[in-house]
Amino acid sequence: MMKLGLLGNKITHSLSPLIFERLFDLHEVQGSYTLFERNEFRAEALIDFFSLHELSGLNVTMPFKSDFIHSLKTIHPSAQMIGAVNTIVLENGELVGYNTDYHGIQKSLSVLGNPPKSALVFGTGGASKGVQKVLQDMDISFSVVGRSTGDYTFKSLPDDVAAQSKWWINCTPVGSEGNSEDLLPLPFGILNKEFAIFDLVYKPTITPLMKKGLIAGAAVLGGELMLTEQAKKAWDYFQAAYYNNM
Repeated sequence: MMKLGLLGNKITHSLSPLIFERLFDLHEVQGSYTLFERNEFRAEALIDFFSLHELSGLNVTMPFKSDFIHSLKTIHPSAQMIGAVNTIVLENGELVGYNTDYHGIQKSLSVLGNPPKSALVFGTGGASKGVQKVLQDMDISFSVVGRSTGDYTFKSLPDDVAAQSKWWINCTPVGSEGNSEDLLPLPFGILNKEFAIFDLVYKPTITPLMKKGLIAGAAVLGGELMLTEQAKKAWDYFQAAYYNNM
């Protein structure tokens, strides 16, 4: 039986169990997918965690994506190039870290419309690193905006920079179900039909940030496509490791 799971904080609304249940059925694999809600997690405890729960693979989300990049002995180039791990598999008794966010982000941005010259990326965590790498590879300049780090903070972001950056990409949990905050402090008055908003939040389907974009006539995209596409890529790694370990 293939046992998989998701490790993260505030994941009770995650769609991952449903996605992987469909993948189990589609590929006729007997398996289970468990949510592991944690506020903190010691990276050195991972191998025992895998053994305790008899896991073949594990998805990792906020706030742990950047934590395991320095603790796993084997890091796949997909994670190395981004600097974050979101997929861990047990291969021949050793844990290997991958990153499938790049694939999901790339797929999502491909349906967002014509690429602009510049973009804003909100947040500085593991998902943000994936977005930054995709934008680099697309030759799109960008500024990272964070609470206290980044190219700008939300308080110091100049209106002209926000106005020139026609893609706004939210990599924070703000606006998600169960989050106390609905909106980031942004100059929404400058939005118009020339803009596009990609919110990695996938629940609710239309986030408060996306609503602001729709009112202004901007194109909007939520995070469900990214979630689904990165999960499909993770499934490839999970399957390969599971059958190799049999």
